[in-house]
Amino acid sequence: MATVSLPGAKPLRSRPWTWALGFAVLVSAYVWAIKAPPFLMVGAESYEHAGLYAALMFAHVAGGTVPLFLGPLLLWSGLERRIPTAHRWMGRSYLVIGAVGALAALWVSVIATHQPKSLYVATGTLAVFWLGAAAMAYRAIRHRRIEQHREWMIRSYVLTLTFVGCRLANHLPLFPELGAERVTAQIWLFWVAPALATEYFLQWRRGAQAQAA
Repeated sequence: MATVSLPGAKPLRSRPWTWALGFAVLVSAYVWAIKAPPFLMVGAESYEHAGLYAALMFAHVAGGTVPLFLGPLLLWSGLERRIPTAHRWMGRSYLVIGAVGALAALWVSVIATHQPKSLYVATGTLAVFWLGAAAMAYRAIRHRRIEQHREWMIRSYVLTLTFVGCRLANHLPLFPELGAERVTAQIWLFWVAPALATEYFLQWRRGAQAQAA
């Protein structure tokens, strides 16, 4: 595939965030390889016994895998203004397949009977916010608001990385006094805190741009 570099695009090595995207891919691959395969190895017998829940979990993990690994390439191509045609198709895939995964997670949060139920409040809320960020990114690009589109895609990918953060947190002695609610607290922490940090970063950057103007 040919690479098209638009005027004003800086070399890849000059962008510190590019290294962050590469690091995110490596960590995501490590965590995914350990945690995701059991959910994707669902055969006919498993579906027969687990029914709708198993099908939704399969859709959630499969739908979440595409944004998890496609996101860095999508952000890189958008921020560097390269491969515009491929970028558009990757964006469509990211939004559509990611929406399937998020909707499946939201459905699971409604029908799940496992305890604690607060866990599914946390995951369901995360799914709603992911869908909201994706919808805002799509709306922005439809109206040619490129900068807003980029910011909403960044927010969306940070929410996608919650999967990685929560799985890594399971190996840390966080909130042991909470007992069964420990995992719920980790989910809230590892999606709300990064989302807020991202917002501070984006607003800080926007403030610097306004001052320079």
